[in-house]
Order: sequence, then structure tokens, then C-alpha cells
Amino acid sequence: MPSPVYLVDPGRSKDPGWKRVSIDVNGMVGSIEPWLSAVYEGIPELLVYGALELRGYQSPLAFMISDTMGSLCNDCWWSPPRTGFDLMRLHYHSDGPMGPDWIGPFASVRQLGSGFLVAITGLISSDSLVAECRANATWVKNIANHPRSVSSPIMSSLAFNDSEASAFFSATGLPTNHSWSRSSRNYDNAECSLGSIRTS
Repeated sequence: MPSPVYLVDPGRSKDPGWKRVSIDVNGMVGSIEPWLSAVYEGIPELLVYGALELRGYQSPLAFMISDTMGSLCNDCWWSPPRTGFDLMRLHYHSDGPMGPDWIGPFASVRQLGSGFLVAITGLISSDSLVAECRANATWVKNIANHPRSVSSPIMSSLAFNDSEASAFFSATGLPTNHSWSRSSRNYDNAECSLGSIRTS
């Protein structure tokens, strides 16, 4: 089975394994689509643990943005940080780009019928993370509420029906019990429509 590509940030990490990372929201918001920027109102930072890189997404929702971030696969560098390491001395994964490369999001949104599918590949709402960073809970609440207020031309062109707006949350690729549904529709297999986690 292919191994996931997981995101780390030695410069902004809050643990020795570099997986507990503080996200600078102000630096990241410019990389997402304008219609999603409202989910970050009043949120200066997020704290995520164990995020994986997504691919096959429709609308990126959250990235790690810093010169010290990188990605690993099987404890080998997939895409190393741009600063802080001697790139010639690192051990690279044989299937990776062998140097710094663009790194995809760890959360994304896809329209699903008249609602939305949201995938978040890292822990964000655990008790310990929310106790340390209350903005995490606000972010999840904003994501759940945002589809009801969307009025952008993007969503109009997709035949969006505001009265049926819903958001389905799925924690993808991690052993977590967090899964939320705000709709009566059956989305048991909705996760596969989002795409896959980037693997080696």
C-alpha cells in the first residue's frame, strides 16, 4: 500500500517530530479562492497535527505556508524546506522531486450536489489542540456555516441552492473519530469524490 506524504515544519513546529504545526493564517489566505476567505475572519492562526498532502481537490482550503515547511514520506524528504537545511546532505525519497517543490493543501472543499464536502487531513479539533488554539474551533464552525451565506458568481454558476446548503466534514487518511454531517442526505461514500491523498 502506498505511503502518505505528510507535512512538517521544523521552523514553526510545536513538537520534536515537526508534525504539530502553527499555521500563519495571514500568510495563507492569499492562496485560497476569495469565496472561501470568510472562514478565516478573526482567525490569526491554526494549530494542526499530522497533516497529509491532498491531491485531486477542487478548492484548496488550508495550506502550510512558510520557508521552513516541507513534506516527508517514510521518513525521507519528499520536498524539503527551502531554508534551514543543507539540501545536498538530506536523504530523499526515491519517488519524490529530489528538492523543494510546490506542496498541496491539507484541507479542501468540493461541491457535492447542493452542498459541500470538506476534507481535513490532520487533527484540528481535538481537545488538546482547541485548548491551546481556540481559533481551531472557530474555524470548524465557520466552515460549517459558510455554505449558507455563499452568494458568489462561482456558486451561482454551479446551480447552488442556498436553502439546501450543507457541509459534510471528513477527516481523511488519519485514525480519528471526527466526522460531522449537516445534511440528511447519505454521504457515506462522499469521501472518494474528493480525490486521494498524495502518495509516493
